[in-house]
Amino acid sequence: MAKQLRAGLMRWTGRPDEQDWRWAKDQFAAGSAVRGTVSEVVPFGLLVDLPGTAVHGVVLAPGFSDAAAFARRADAHPAGSTVDVVVLGHSEGRLQIDLRLNDKAERCVR
Repeated sequence: MAKQLRAGLMRWTGRPDEQDWRWAKDQFAAGSAVRGTVSEVVPFGLLVDLPGTAVHGVVLAPGFSDAAAFARRADAHPAGSTVDVVVLGHSEGRLQIDLRLNDKAERCVR
């Protein structure tokens, strides 16, 4: 999967290949606590780079109680910041990993 630099942010171009996707699903099982890096703040949530893979994770804004709560969290996690997240599952059709912010300080495995 290729990345390109645009306006100072990393944007994803293309899709991960099948090997990357299988590896990421094995490494980041549902319930896993992981440390990643916010690559971009978008209207629907946070895009998160996960260690060792081209597959990205997404913290969706609907996972927050309201739009104001998301705006406060997004301000606290700008692009380039490190975040602790928990894997909720895998979106096969989009080849992405669904995440939530780790508010409970669960131990990160990566």
